[in-house]
Amino acid sequence: MNTKETKKAGSFRLDRGLYKHIEELAKKNNRSFNNLLETLLIQATNYREANQTTIDAMNETGLETISKDEFHDLVDKM
Repeated sequence: MNTKETKKAGSFRLDRGLYKHIEELAKKNNRSFNNLLETLLIQATNYREANQTTIDAMNETGLETISKDEFHDLVDKM
């Protein structure tokens, strides 16, 4: 898939602490900042159902170890 055709660039401001927190989570899970943020937004908004390949990739990251409260805190700060 050509991501240049399916993605739209944009910009927004984040609290520095939130940015650092997401950056640390991304590094911990061997993901890019953008990939983790996009994944969190998709999950938080129930944007679409992931296919099995995506579900497997998400499960490999260990993100399921983030508590529900941590996840909601991240979303609330956005």
